[in-house]
Order: sequence, then C-alpha cells, then structure tokens
Amino acid sequence: MITVETFGNFNHRELAEKLQAKHPELTRIILLPELREMTQGEVTGKLEAIRIDPNDIFTLCWSSGTEAEPKGCPLSHNNWIFQGSFCYEVAPILPGIT
Repeated sequence: MITVETFGNFNHRELAEKLQAKHPELTRIILLPELREMTQGEVTGKLEAIRIDPNDIFTLCWSSGTEAEPKGCPLSHNNWIFQGSFCYEVAPILPGIT
C-alpha cells in the first residue's frame, strides 16, 4: 500500500497499519517520503528483473460515486486489454474513415 502519513487531520499511516494487522496479504506500507527516495538515482532502463502478471493491478481509476461513495477501482493489465478489444469490436476503427 502506498499512502501519506497524514492528510486533512487524518492519520493514513495508522489506518494502513490497522488494515495490515487484519489482512496478512498487505505485506508492505510505503509512505510518500520512502516512495520519493525510491525514485532517486540513475535510470538504467533495465526492467528484466520485474515480473508482471497480466492480472497485476495496472491503474487505479477513481469513481465519482454516482451510485455509492467515491472509490478507487483497481484495473489489471487484462482489464485494459479486454476493454480495448471490446471497444474495437463494438465500434471498429477502419482505415480511411475519419
């Protein structure tokens, strides 16, 4: 989980730690200062060591709360591939059509 220490007089770190205690699959809490530190240094372009599964979360899209409270909706690589393919099938893009 990536979060901030506090925001708007709310302790996000404390909430993250409570969630971690209840959910052992939440193995790591990264606070914003640590994330900033992780992004420092030389960019090598070498990503071979990073293994990505098609069902890994790719983006976190935010709903406006039309039918309920606003929330983050995690979407995987497979979600986006399916959506792109489905959109093409429903409204195909053809050469020469503008």
